[in-house]
Amino acid sequence: MHTPKPVQVGDKVLILRPFYVTGKVGVVCGREPRSGAQLNLSST
Repeated sequence: MHTPKPVQVGDKVLILRPFYVTGKVGVVCGREPRSGAQLNLSST
């Protein structure tokens, strides 16, 4: 099974949602914490 690398700021991604932009290419500008999850601010 193929495991993709984690998405990073600056990566180009294929947009799946919302419907009106599905199939377009976007650039990751920042990270958003998931609802109920802690934000990890440690640098790697």
